[in-house]
Amino acid sequence: MNNLEYLNHISQTSRPVAHRKASGPKSGLISKILLGGLAALAVIGVIAFIINLTKPDTDKYINQLYYRTTSFNSVLENYNRYLKSSDLRAIANSLSGALTGATSSLDAYYTQNNQKPGNYTEKFLAEEAPTYTELETTLRNAKLNGLLDRIYVAQTQLQVSLLLTLIAQTYERTKDPYLVQTLNTYSTNLTLIKQKLEAYSNPGD
Repeated sequence: MNNLEYLNHISQTSRPVAHRKASGPKSGLISKILLGGLAALAVIGVIAFIINLTKPDTDKYINQLYYRTTSFNSVLENYNRYLKSSDLRAIANSLSGALTGATSSLDAYYTQNNQKPGNYTEKFLAEEAPTYTELETTLRNAKLNGLLDRIYVAQTQLQVSLLLTLIAQTYERTKDPYLVQTLNTYSTNLTLIKQKLEAYSNPGD
């Protein structure tokens, strides 16, 4: 071996050997756990977003119930005294009493929660008011045409049914003990009146 070959041999044997970084099973498992955790958090975030996006607005239902209760009662009070049938007048007075009582209870609910009823937006009124404007017109025309009793029964049956549906929807969206009791009482009273209206319109059944 000459001098050149000897120097080359020495330089090759003295070079540092590169060691590959270990990536054993433990580090791979940790990576998988971290990735799985991030994926789970992402899924939970999406679900929470969807729930919040579709969560019913409880206050909206309570406002609807208050508005419809007071508006319906206001219209009926203009026509109850013009009903010819004494039996129907008795039912009408019971209905107005139930609506008035529910209004008072809802007023108390608003007070307990430091809120004021009647803060309706223009959009809200645009959606809700036409129903009672139409009801007023229908009953007025029925009175003028001597058909008030018959039309009154049909219209009140419809509105009471709609109120019962709204009460049930509101009930599903609250856990407030006072409001739950108010809704239970309101529903019971309206159900009895609905039965009386049905019996009045179908006396032979």
